[in-house]
Amino acid sequence: MNLIKTILTLFFCFSVFSLNSFSYADACYSPDTKPLLLEEDKKPGRYFEDQPDITDEHQVHIIYSLLADSKDNEGDINGDVEKWIKNADKWILKKTKQANKSGESQTLRWDKRKDGKLDISFIRINKTSKLMKKSQYGSCDNVFARTILKHGFNDPKKYI
Repeated sequence: MNLIKTILTLFFCFSVFSLNSFSYADACYSPDTKPLLLEEDKKPGRYFEDQPDITDEHQVHIIYSLLADSKDNEGDINGDVEKWIKNADKWILKKTKQANKSGESQTLRWDKRKDGKLDISFIRINKTSKLMKKSQYGSCDNVFARTILKHGFNDPKKYI
């Protein structure tokens, strides 16, 4: 479990650093982080809010995020993200088994809905790919993280 905590801590520190870095340098920066909600994004099985938790433990919440002009490949509702997570879990299990002296393998605790499926939320960022290209760092001062956090995905027990 220590390796998993280390990975999550490093990921979190990198995210916080990215969120707070270089804000003065992005030509596309805007304080407006209100997500878009297009009519065509409203699809059966899609969630725009975090669903009720099945555990109070720390966990990783998946957010399927798109830019304003991105094509929606429906990865959150067609099973693609779940397949990716299963493959990531296999890799993590293999690597943690090799790294732990005891030979025990570990995985991440994914946020799941009451039906046992991954809790995957959807959010569309209010910036276009053309605008993002104006950013010196390609992130418009980390508009993805700023939008996600300001939209309420800020549970201290969840990594996004």
